[in-house]
Amino acid sequence: MIGREKGKIPIRKILEKRDVYLYHRIETLWTEAQELQERQRSKENHQQGSLHCITVENNLGKIISDDEKDTRFSPLELFLISAAACYHDAGKSDDFDEGHATVAMKDIYSNPEKYHVSDPEGKVLSYIIGSHDIDEVFDDTPETYPIGNDDIHVRLLSALFKLADVLHTDNSRIAHINVGDTKKEEDKTRFRKLIQGWDFDAESQIKMTAAPENSKDISIIEKGVSMTQNQIERIAPVLQAHGYPHRIKSFIDQRKIKWDAEKENERTLIEMDFYTEDEARIFKGRDRESRELLTKVIGSNTSLLIGNSGVGKTSLIRAGLFPKFRSMGWKCIWTRPINPDPVKSILNDINAKVSVGYESSDITSSIKKLSEQCDSDIIIAIDQFEDILRSPPPEKEKIGRTLLRIYGKSFRNVHTLLSYRGDYEAEIGSFLDKSGITHPKRFHLLGLDKSVAFEVLRTIFSTGNVSITDELLEKIIEEIDKKSENGRFYPPFIQIVASSLINLAKSNNGVITEELYNNKAVNVENIIGNYLIYQLNEFGDANSEKRRNVEEILKELIRDRAKEQKNKSDLKRYLKIIDNELQELLDLLVKKRLIRHLDDENYEIIHDFLASKVEEMIKDSERPLRGVRDILRTKAKHYTFIPTLLEPNEMALLYSMKESIIPDFDEKELLIFSYLIGNGPAWWWFREDKGVYITIVKKALAGRSSKVREAATVALERLGRTDIVMDPTLKMRGAATGAFDKFATHSNLITIIDMLKDSDINVRRTMIEAFDRLVIHSDIPIIMGMLKDADTTIKRVATGAFDRLVIHSDIPIIIDMLNDTNPYIRKVMTEALRKLVTHDKIKSIVYMRMDYDKNTKDTVDAVYEKLTAYNDFETIMDMINSHDITVRRTAFTMFEKLVTHDDLTPIICMIFKYKNIDYFYDDFFKVYLDEKEEMKNKPKELDSEDNFRLMELEHFLKKRYNMILRERDKTAEEFDSMDNYTITTLEDFFKTRYQRIFSVDEMENASKEFEKFVTHDDLPRIIDILKGGYYMRNRGGHVSYAAFFAFEKLVTHDDLPKIIGLLRERSWYARRAAIKAFEKLVTHDDLYTIINILRDSEHEIRDVAIKAFEKLVTHDDLTTVIDMLRSPEPNIKAAAVRVFEKLTTYDDLAATTDLLRDSSPDVRNEAYKTIIKFGNENDLKEVVKKFTNGEITNAESLKCIVALDEKFYSPFENNIS
Repeated sequence: MIGREKGKIPIRKILEKRDVYLYHRIETLWTEAQELQERQRSKENHQQGSLHCITVENNLGKIISDDEKDTRFSPLELFLISAAACYHDAGKSDDFDEGHATVAMKDIYSNPEKYHVSDPEGKVLSYIIGSHDIDEVFDDTPETYPIGNDDIHVRLLSALFKLADVLHTDNSRIAHINVGDTKKEEDKTRFRKLIQGWDFDAESQIKMTAAPENSKDISIIEKGVSMTQNQIERIAPVLQAHGYPHRIKSFIDQRKIKWDAEKENERTLIEMDFYTEDEARIFKGRDRESRELLTKVIGSNTSLLIGNSGVGKTSLIRAGLFPKFRSMGWKCIWTRPINPDPVKSILNDINAKVSVGYESSDITSSIKKLSEQCDSDIIIAIDQFEDILRSPPPEKEKIGRTLLRIYGKSFRNVHTLLSYRGDYEAEIGSFLDKSGITHPKRFHLLGLDKSVAFEVLRTIFSTGNVSITDELLEKIIEEIDKKSENGRFYPPFIQIVASSLINLAKSNNGVITEELYNNKAVNVENIIGNYLIYQLNEFGDANSEKRRNVEEILKELIRDRAKEQKNKSDLKRYLKIIDNELQELLDLLVKKRLIRHLDDENYEIIHDFLASKVEEMIKDSERPLRGVRDILRTKAKHYTFIPTLLEPNEMALLYSMKESIIPDFDEKELLIFSYLIGNGPAWWWFREDKGVYITIVKKALAGRSSKVREAATVALERLGRTDIVMDPTLKMRGAATGAFDKFATHSNLITIIDMLKDSDINVRRTMIEAFDRLVIHSDIPIIMGMLKDADTTIKRVATGAFDRLVIHSDIPIIIDMLNDTNPYIRKVMTEALRKLVTHDKIKSIVYMRMDYDKNTKDTVDAVYEKLTAYNDFETIMDMINSHDITVRRTAFTMFEKLVTHDDLTPIICMIFKYKNIDYFYDDFFKVYLDEKEEMKNKPKELDSEDNFRLMELEHFLKKRYNMILRERDKTAEEFDSMDNYTITTLEDFFKTRYQRIFSVDEMENASKEFEKFVTHDDLPRIIDILKGGYYMRNRGGHVSYAAFFAFEKLVTHDDLPKIIGLLRERSWYARRAAIKAFEKLVTHDDLYTIINILRDSEHEIRDVAIKAFEKLVTHDDLTTVIDMLRSPEPNIKAAAVRVFEKLTTYDDLAATTDLLRDSSPDVRNEAYKTIIKFGNENDLKEVVKKFTNGEITNAESLKCIVALDEKFYSPFENNIS
């Protein structure tokens, strides 16, 4: 095997992509197993809980390459190996007689449902889990085990799983070790503490990296690696056969041993570093300050140490204050905020002091626990407290609440000392005031006075075995004094000068003479001013690659003339230095005490003074890039707490330097979120990364910003990825729910019904719309169930859907449901029955009433009352004779409602015919008499329902129609008999016959005769006719009909003014004739006339002009069109908009780009459309350049940048914009 790399994508991530169902199962399984995992610990008290289980799963994801996860293993195999990681140490959660692997293996085999897996899945898991600790189980494990259609490669999975478990043997697995803990460590614990992690070497075997602290540790490491290899001997052949690593070796990092040895010799000269408790014996000049600060801390729960950068605050705490407190029996904790999570770094330092293995995510709880455990007082010194200000507001509030509890003496024995730079006094003071800490004890640390500085320098030389006369020492002090302020000496200056002179003394047998000092042209000003240059010269000349790389590293570790912490991965991102070389340079810089190695892989410049010198190395040309990177990093870091997007000018600046901007994932998120709402371009960074783009847009759907959610929905829609929006596991809000409505299909109906109960009213509203759109008639059974739901929203939605979908064939179901015990169901069925029953079913419905209970009968009465009309009179009479009294009563009620005065005879007949009418006779006859009296006072009106009147109307219409036909025939005969046609006679003919009806053929014949004899001289009369508009009240003609065609024939270009005048006439024929003539006669020479007509208030006239303008305008008129775009008159502007894009070409691009700075938004918008149509990548750069330098900063320019970026760099075939 050559060149094997660790897998980068976690198993569950792959599973999410390949099988969503199994992904949801495994996520549920891990979530529910957390409590079980937290009870798991080994006999050595090593971590056996969630952290270990997750690490084993992560190890599997690294051992198995990403390609193998995609192709070699099935989704079910990935599910099973993840489940094994989750449950493999379940046997360590309680005390059992058997080994933990045996317990877990047997339990999951016998009770798979307890672990949320199926029976065959449980059997496979029992092999994998048993094999990780019992070789005999592995020996009996088959090559494959069938589950459904899948053959699970259980033996290979078992081998891979055991390897992943064995490889979690680093320091993360042991409990926290207290500093000063004298308890003897087991070799196994010590081995795990020293192991830093594992990797593949060049031969694709496993390399375990260890960092011994002494020579004895090397033996422990070698022994531990050997034992680890023995653990996998049984599975090694299987691993080798399938191409996986099967040998484990060590890589021993002996730097600490080497550095500790060097420290013994060199620590007396600390150069720019601070003093620690180890250097307390050589820390001089601060005895008075140490005592005063000690007094303040003892007398107050909260004290502040304030001083300028570099004045020695850290050295005072660690080498001056802490030794005194320790001598008093106090517990001392020094901590500081470290990026990327300042509060968490403080919490970790406090947790480490609580007890072995103690973990808490709450800083107040940790301090309380520490307070309870300690009989002595505790001092927690938070150094560089100003870095807290860079934390997100919720984190600052958290630390503020903790400090307030200490300040309020909630803990009997805890004191805090907050140390920070004096230039942050206002901000820190405001933060403390808001937190309720109003009167803390303050101590201001100043520089050293002259006499103290003299003694400090003397001590340093003495400690460094350097001889120097008091006279020369006095001279040096005088020179340092010139660089000092207000007579106070800056400690770094003393350290720098001492370091440089000690190095000089090495060339003269440890003696600094005045002659040597003068001959070497060494003076304080040069030493201090060129200190950094002297240090850098040791890395080569200014043009060497190594020197340039060192300078770039230092530049990355400063911000605003102060030091800033950076992770090695961040440094790697922006520095074009290979990993091994970068680590080598970092180690050298640490050794030279130019930078400091913090926890994990974080580094910082050793002193703010040095940072200020590095700042001077930064060229002006580099500052814009650094500034915009800082903006991106800061906003991305805080986005979770303060969702502030990038501004358009910021995004444009980033884009102008895009080759030098290498965003991490959080920064990519911010770029995409800002892009989605149109704030700027981002595609360049995703031109080869579709997956990350989709992942981030999916995250945006559930984001806090409604604008971002809505834009993400639109983006996915345009990509055709509506499946993402439809993901039921996605927590949808706002625009995402709107998209769900838009893209949901009938298969999502059950999900939609469930979401109708959502607490968010907007979600419910959207789901109602989706349900109404998707539900169909075959869903009636589902709707019936919804009607019985206790939720009012579901019930209401179901009612509406039922009413809309129910059809006539559903009547039997409805009738059956009328007996339901639920009154709401009966109510809905009643309304449906009333809606569906027709007159032909009246009688059957009423008689159905006899066979049901009271609820059904009431329903029938209601339905019958609604449907009966006068046409049902005979049916009602038949029902009155029914033997069922309820039927008769219904009929009587309807009869009384419908009867009129014309029904006297039927009533009399009923009295004799129907035996059940007798008792009803008196009341009914009274109704008739009352109505008859009322009708006497009303005029008789035509009633469309009166049969006689209908017959009379039909007769009238027939008679009228015959008369019209006769009139038309008569008129046609008169027209045919005319011998001579003149305009007068024809006009008279049309006018006098306007009430007659002509066929279209007859009108066309008359018009053709009209055209034969009229000339241009007749034009005024024709125009008058057109203006008059004599309508003939038929399909196609009046006198103007003939004039219309004659006008079109006679008019010429010279008549254009007359034509334009006719456009404003009220007569429809006049306007139509003018329009047709205008379109026919107008030419390019009339362009300005046309533009003038565009100002007309009549839209019909403007429409004519717009059509003519579009037809006649050419590329030569582009300047005119641009002027029109600037016009304040909307109609002029609208016409220009319609032709601008059509007229422009690529050759116009330069001029069009200049139009982006035009004051008119319409001009800019048309320029934008042209640029994105013809523009290339160089044009994109040009627009970006103009935007960033402030030449053009309007919305259209930004749209250009976004659209062109998308045009050239979007990896998707279907463009999003």
